[in-house]
Amino acid sequence: MPPSFKAKADEVKTPPALRTPQKTKAPPHDLRQGPNISW
Repeated sequence: MPPSFKAKADEVKTPPALRTPQKTKAPPHDLRQGPNISW
């Protein structure tokens, strides 16, 4: 399987919070304003 395909598959299996760790480091007020945060 091509590396690009495997990377895509891993991205699908990985929760968004783990894919974008910078969101977890944002201040609380930024987290409240983030429309993409669903946890």
